[in-house]
Amino acid sequence: MSKNRPNITVKPNIANDVIALLNAQQGWDAVPVGTALFIQNKGSVPIFVHETAGEPTSFDGGIGIYYTGWGIETDADAPGVKITFKGTSDITVGVKVI
Repeated sequence: MSKNRPNITVKPNIANDVIALLNAQQGWDAVPVGTALFIQNKGSVPIFVHETAGEPTSFDGGIGIYYTGWGIETDADAPGVKITFKGTSDITVGVKVI
């Protein structure tokens, strides 16, 4: 059963750890690494999703979500999920646990 989670806020010019941000939400079950996620761009700039436990090699590489409202599903066996983007302001990202 998939569950929508509260939106997360991600910061520009850093690798935002999606699993850590989800697990910081109070009152929600922990999300283990390797859980499939549906990630939706709710901001006005392209974001990039990296399925890695380490640091992404580029802030504009990975799987691009270029438009507001678009989304992607991560692999169920991803060793970690990071979001990067270039900009000057924080943006909002929607996440559903698959």
